[in-house]
Amino acid sequence: MVKERLGVGVRQAYGLSETSPVTHMQLEYDNGLGSVGPPLANQIVKFMSPSGTEVPVGKEGEVWISGPNVFLGYHNNPDATSAALVTSSPSLKSKYPFFKTGDIGFQDPRGNMYITDRVKELIKYKGYQVAPAELEGVLVEHEWVEDCCVVGVFDKERETEVPIGFLVGKVSVGKEDRKVYGDREGMEVEKWLGGRVADYKRLRGGVRWVESISKSASGKILRRVFKDQIKKEEEAMPNTLM
Repeated sequence: MVKERLGVGVRQAYGLSETSPVTHMQLEYDNGLGSVGPPLANQIVKFMSPSGTEVPVGKEGEVWISGPNVFLGYHNNPDATSAALVTSSPSLKSKYPFFKTGDIGFQDPRGNMYITDRVKELIKYKGYQVAPAELEGVLVEHEWVEDCCVVGVFDKERETEVPIGFLVGKVSVGKEDRKVYGDREGMEVEKWLGGRVADYKRLRGGVRWVESISKSASGKILRRVFKDQIKKEEEAMPNTLM
């Protein structure tokens, strides 16, 4: 739309302070839409599983980056440095350490990288990892959902985390000026989502309708707001399961 209106192509890029800073950039604004483009020169990028093994192209993993631009460590914080940097080995094929970015992403066959979530925000359900952003991307396609946030909540009965969805309903749907959203609509959305994702990604924590989704000034979802809300409810009703 920007290209059509202003005649200027806007390209996505990616980087962090620890990588000085840019590591990826789209070569053309319409090449790999939704991606941050391929790695720049001298960057070696790996997508790693939780066990530290490289995953194949197209599969999600934590983004590890190596190159002469990667930082040497955090000032006066050896523990944080040790946790963030992995000494290179013959299997990693780089003479520089790899920086564990904490981002989850994947690479397409053309080398374009797509960022899908953060490691610390992943929901651990019975040994599976569920990315909230993936579920949010599907949920907003539903005709009733204006905006949403997915977080993990610990289910004492199942003894594992389960995804719960906080949804903002659309003011108007079709010819209706305003729609009332409740438990019935929530269960319908749950069922709809269940038919579009793997079984372990279902919203086993249920759905809650809210007025708005808390976000930062840059538009990032503030998941901690909803996690704090759940925590307060659990503290007030310690014997109540979600």
